[in-house]
Amino acid sequence: MLVGRIHGCEWPDLKPTEGTMTTISKDADLITLINVFAVDPSNQSRLVELLTTVTDRFVRRARGFISSSLHRSRDGTKVTMYAQWRSP
Repeated sequence: MLVGRIHGCEWPDLKPTEGTMTTISKDADLITLINVFAVDPSNQSRLVELLTTVTDRFVRRARGFISSSLHRSRDGTKVTMYAQWRSP
């Protein structure tokens, strides 16, 4: 289940819309990081909130950041974050 997306401000011509899935392609000039967090179901919402806050306040301003997407598992045991960065 897609939770949300945060976009960086470095590529003004790249304007994905809210709810758009991250596109992963071997031909793209991007680096895609996929992090899977295992979490107790009682803490899943808190982890999503924490990752969203940190990404929005700090990470999105980092040089090269393009976007991130968060997905939560239906059983509450995982949160997956896809983050895309400009390739050096």
